[in-house]
Amino acid sequence: MRWALRGIVLIIAVIAADALSGGRGPAVPSPAAADGEVPPGWVLAGYQNTYYTYYETEQVGTQTVTYYLYMEPYQDRVVYTQETRLSAITWYSQPTSSYGKYLTYRSSCWLNPYYPWDMQCAWTTQYVVDQYYTGAQQYWYTTVNVPQVVTDYRAVYGSVQVPVYQQVQRTGVCSVPIYQFVGGSGAVTVNSDGTFTMWVPQASCVYSPYTRTWTEVVPQVVYGGQACRSKLNASLSSSTGTEPVYVYTSSTWSVATSWVYQCQTIYVPTWAWQGTVDCSYHAGSCPQVGYAVSYSYYSPDGLVRYDRYEYRPACPECFVTCTEQVYRLVNQPQTDCRYMPYDYLQQSVSGYWTTNTRYSYSEQRWYTQQCWDTYALSTTSTTRSERVDRYVANTSWQQMTLQMPALPDAQIGVNPGTVGLTGLRSWFWVENVGAPETTGPNGVRVRLVPSYYEWDFNGDGYTDLVTSSPGRRYPPFESDVGYTYERSSLGQPGQKYNVGLTVHYNLQINVGQGWQTVGEITQQRVRPYPVQQLQSVVGQ
Repeated sequence: MRWALRGIVLIIAVIAADALSGGRGPAVPSPAAADGEVPPGWVLAGYQNTYYTYYETEQVGTQTVTYYLYMEPYQDRVVYTQETRLSAITWYSQPTSSYGKYLTYRSSCWLNPYYPWDMQCAWTTQYVVDQYYTGAQQYWYTTVNVPQVVTDYRAVYGSVQVPVYQQVQRTGVCSVPIYQFVGGSGAVTVNSDGTFTMWVPQASCVYSPYTRTWTEVVPQVVYGGQACRSKLNASLSSSTGTEPVYVYTSSTWSVATSWVYQCQTIYVPTWAWQGTVDCSYHAGSCPQVGYAVSYSYYSPDGLVRYDRYEYRPACPECFVTCTEQVYRLVNQPQTDCRYMPYDYLQQSVSGYWTTNTRYSYSEQRWYTQQCWDTYALSTTSTTRSERVDRYVANTSWQQMTLQMPALPDAQIGVNPGTVGLTGLRSWFWVENVGAPETTGPNGVRVRLVPSYYEWDFNGDGYTDLVTSSPGRRYPPFESDVGYTYERSSLGQPGQKYNVGLTVHYNLQINVGQGWQTVGEITQQRVRPYPVQQLQSVVGQ
């Protein structure tokens, strides 16, 4: 393009911004307005964006030729294209099957003092689940922006923004309700009749014919000399990293036996010899043939035993030879030491090591300098006006009362359901819990969504467990809400534990812009639950 100009024609293309379109609220006057303070009765309606388009003209013979130069504003840009790339290969354990079983084992053994050297044991039964897995790979992909630099070497000029004011005459009112909830402390009040009241801003509008006055800018172009700028360059790079992971293949439970050394002293009733007594005497009569006799007898309290031996000779001798061995009943201590068995549950885990691969992407940027000839801009202004019609938004607050959905009849489920046992886990869950919904005036939707649950398993008024899950019915699978009682309920009122449940619901509304939480409602339930002590009965 030749710069030997016979004449430069400057064509100005004025493009007004969408500052005067409907649907906006009243703007606040800008303190940096070019025209100073806002006149009384005027409001700031927006900004007028002025763009400059430059052409070069020259005379070729009898014909005028026009060349396009540039339009303001203009800037360098970076175009990003999206690409989906592999970001990670993750190894994990995928469950394939599980098998539940009951394992019975000896929790402890001891010697029975009433049956010498007889071993007694306490037995426990526990439900366990064997889990089996298989190794699996999961591929993760991510979408990255790949930068591509688009460069233009033409000069860059900024657009000129001129404040535009409009004079408003408020004549007539129209009402177009648009509800939007604004949260905060005290925004919602729950009433005793099953309703709740909230404050909402109601957008209405004022119909206003007015005269729009604006300033039209006439630009002046002056050569300014040299100017330089930095040109953006960019590239995308990737890196790879690995980490070892352990992949499980199985997790099984079995019973193992161990031994503990213990001693027991028992007392065995024993006849201890005390001495010999001569009990000879003269008999009143004699047998024809001599003979011997022996027998035993005891003292009235049974603690002394007498073993008597008599020899009765034949006549004419009548002197009976008699000897008594005296024994006393005593408790003789005897100590026995031995290794006593006890069982326990052990978990066996198997698997193997493998490697996870992860990728990461990063963008590098750098700049190069570009210089060019520049022009300065100056402006003069001309005032223009026209009469138009416009809606000016206004906001007022009002109260709205809505019907709250009926709470579902939540109930406490438990297994074992009739009687619990100490030392064995009881499983709990919530039945009949849902998210009821109602529709109020102007299409406002209201619902209650359970958020979390508080459990008091022993009825002492304190929370034992807080869960976000309502649990699940057991069987076939264990619930994720459980409790093990260490004492029976015989000492409780009515010989039962009062299991307490508090369900917390989020009160939510939807006015056409998605669900918003505006409050919280709680529901309490109590279920009596008897718990008995396990007893061990040993046969005679």
